[in-house]
Amino acid sequence: MAFLTEISGPDIQDAAAPRWVFDQIERWAEQSPDRVAFVIDHQDRLSEYRYADVLRHANLLAAKLQANGVRFGDHVGILMENVPQWVFALLGAMRLGAVTVPLATTLPESSIQRIAEHAGCGAIFADDANWEKAGRVSAALGSVVLSTQETDHDVGATAESPAGEKMRPLMS
Repeated sequence: MAFLTEISGPDIQDAAAPRWVFDQIERWAEQSPDRVAFVIDHQDRLSEYRYADVLRHANLLAAKLQANGVRFGDHVGILMENVPQWVFALLGAMRLGAVTVPLATTLPESSIQRIAEHAGCGAIFADDANWEKAGRVSAALGSVVLSTQETDHDVGATAESPAGEKMRPLMS
């Protein structure tokens, strides 16, 4: 049963510590950096993401959010297809204690804008397919749109926090 606890988290009777997910990912990345976390089957190739990759991407996106003024309790929209980068955006926001707001890509732009406005999204992560839509919504809200890619036109953050220390959640 220990295997199921490791995969699914603490027993139901126990309250999970706020850092539980990061403790697990950091432990797996340290113990087995090449252990596969995600495999994506494209039509012409496979993409693998290892736990070290997941941790690096989460830290990168947390640093991007932090560099754009996102803090504990702020709301961050995610307007992306169902891809590993969606999970990285979620983990990056969680790393700072920000609240994620899933924005369905199939909704009309006006509905996405209403949801993001109602939630108070100060930043929106978007993939290439939804970049223009996210840009228009962000412009209307006065928020920032961010990419999950490491080399792009948004903030040039690194996998370390802006101050260079290891990322930790900014719990109040």
